[in-house]
Amino acid sequence: MKMHQLDVDVKVLIAEVTTKMQSQSERMEEFMTVWKENHGAAHEVAMQQEQHGHEHELADKQTALAAQQASTEGANDGNASTSG
Repeated sequence: MKMHQLDVDVKVLIAEVTTKMQSQSERMEEFMTVWKENHGAAHEVAMQQEQHGHEHELADKQTALAAQQASTEGANDGNASTSG
């Protein structure tokens, strides 16, 4: 009878350990899923910020070029009216 009880106890312990391992495995799987989603979202945000910075830089260059052209055209118009 004691051997039978010991056998049953061992089986119960094995079942508990297996359940805990599955539970830990499930938690780890859930963690990895959340981590991957957050990592992907963070990457997307970083890419958007980089793109925004690039677009802002291009806009600044275009504004500077337009101002330079306007200044050059203004200077040329002034020279044309004084030499004519």
